Amino acid sequence: MNGTATKLASAVFLLAAISTAMAQSLPTQPKADVIFLHGNIYTGIADTSSFHTNPRAEAMAVRDSRVAAVGRDDEILKLKGPATTVIDLAGHFAMPGFNDAHMHLANAGFRRLTVELGGVKSLTEFRERIRERVQTAGPDEWIVGGGWDQTLWPVKELPSRWDIDEVTTDHPVFLQRVDGHIAVANTKALQLASITVASRDPQGGKIDRDSTGQATGILRETARDAVAAVIPRPTRDRRRQAIETALQELALSGVTSAQDNSDGGDAQLSWDDFQILEEIERGGKLTSALEV
Repeated sequence: MNGTATKLASAVFLLAAISTAMAQSLPTQPKADVIFLHGNIYTGIADTSSFHTNPRAEAMAVRDSRVAAVGRDDEILKLKGPATTVIDLAGHFAMPGFNDAHMHLANAGFRRLTVELGGVKSLTEFRERIRERVQTAGPDEWIVGGGWDQTLWPVKELPSRWDIDEVTTDHPVFLQRVDGHIAVANTKALQLASITVASRDPQGGKIDRDSTGQATGILRETARDAVAAVIPRPTRDRRRQAIETALQELALSGVTSAQDNSDGGDAQLSWDDFQILEEIERGGKLTSALEV
């Protein structure tokens, strides 16, 4: 090999070495865990001076459960790695999660575990909702819930204990009306609350009766308290189930943080909720950031 060839070979080798060294020294951008493409993504940034600060974006990259980048599909795809999951939003809308500044987490969860009667259009549907809950209830378990409004029904008459007894006589049932001033109880619930033909109306309340003096199951205002007082306090496991159910609802609704005002000033329940939330967090199942 002549001198010129040797110098050329050395130069090529040197350039290759320099290129390799530069490539090794350049920082490599971490790849995304998940990439969302073809979306209508709202960033919340109003400045439209450039695409990167446009309030709308096509794609988004997520790394370590955090938004790493937003932009055009081709830009975000540069962050795709061998283990990246790619999700096609197919034009659907996406937006940042939001905060609920005042909520009662456990109460919200319990509502999902009870009979939801809001919007039922007939006594038949009213009974069917109760029947569905009875099928999943344990022996002698209380069936509670509410939201019914008889003015939406074809026959606008208040339900009675006998209407509920047609569905169950084994489970005590207590269901609040939509206005929160009236409730209906079945026969077993009335028995457990010691409401009989001889019971007097409490101050500030009224027990509806039929023509023979028998309680119909409709309890107004403070008359509801007798039944409410004999409903067992939820166990800790049941309370955790309610909280986990509420957390699932928050996640599905895009609520990523919330302030939980706990349970109406009950210090013990507030402390129980705090401990349950700590357990859920340690288990890696706290889907929203919470302040209690």
